[in-house]
Amino acid sequence: MKAVRVLKRDLESLLSRGAIEPRDVVNIMSKTRTVLENNGRLKDKCPQVSLFSNWCVHGKLTRSTVMQNILLKISKVITSELGNEDSGAISDTHTNT
Repeated sequence: MKAVRVLKRDLESLLSRGAIEPRDVVNIMSKTRTVLENNGRLKDKCPQVSLFSNWCVHGKLTRSTVMQNILLKISKVITSELGNEDSGAISDTHTNT
């Protein structure tokens, strides 16, 4: 798979350089996204990687079930830590698919 070879080459280049810039992160995440998009099974096994690679490329996510589930979990942890389970936490019924 060409996309995997390109990603591997770029990662090896970064390792040999020893320095990483923000544009390098965006480039690697974009190529990671390409690899995941080309392999549905891998994408299904790595939903968080898929989420963050999409986020790097698009900057704004509006239809991500993974993102909504993560935010739901964060909300539940925060409200649990505050000792107020009913303080307006995001409801499971508000997640969009």
